[in-house]
Formats: sequence, C-alpha cells, structure tokens
Amino acid sequence: MIDWIEDINDEIQALLRRYQSSVATQAAWRINMENLSDAEAYAYMRDIGAMQEPRIKGRIHMARHPFRSGFISSYFYGNEAVRRVRLAVGDDPIRRKAFVAELYGKMHSPESLCLALGVPYRSYGDK
Repeated sequence: MIDWIEDINDEIQALLRRYQSSVATQAAWRINMENLSDAEAYAYMRDIGAMQEPRIKGRIHMARHPFRSGFISSYFYGNEAVRRVRLAVGDDPIRRKAFVAELYGKMHSPESLCLALGVPYRSYGDK
C-alpha cells in the first residue's frame, strides 16, 4: 500500500476530496430522486462543494447515465448508514477509534456496520 499522505497539506486534500465526494453524491441523489436540474446541481456542487467545472460536469454526466443512476441510492444510503453510526458513537475516543477501524478495515453493509459497533440497525426511513 502506498502512503501518499506525507504532511498536513496531503491530509487537507484527502479531507476535501472526501467532502466533495459527499456533496457530489448528494447532488446525484437529488438529480435522480428530486429532479434537480443540471444547472441547480452545478450550482450546488460549485457553491457547497467548492468543486471545479470539469469535475462537476463529469459528476452530472455520471448521475444522468442510465446504467449508473441505479447505483446512486446505494451511495446515498451507505452515507446515511455511516452517518447514523458516527452520530451514535459520539465523541468517545475509544468508540471513535473502533468505528474508524471497523469502517475502513472491513467491507460492510449498513446493517453489519451497525451490528459491529453495537448500534441498533434501522433501514432508511425508520423513525
């Protein structure tokens, strides 16, 4: 495994890319489920995600592609599952360390991630 994170600048870049991916996933979800226009999606990714034009256009194209759009919900729901567990774990440093190790150390379904960390599993839409 190549470790390309060598200093704080690399760490910032990695966090920015992760954030931008989350923004792009949200935009793709809204394109497919809320009929967000391309112009609205473009503005959202530019203004909220601080993304540049080539990447924005590529993400909109991907979200509109008939073979790819079916995967958008899995990205979105996966993000929601991770968010729920992250919030349940809270700021406890021991639980946070276990959460990060579990999240990045194994392949998970939303249910298995919850179960691994003792968080009750709820499917999307459950109250």
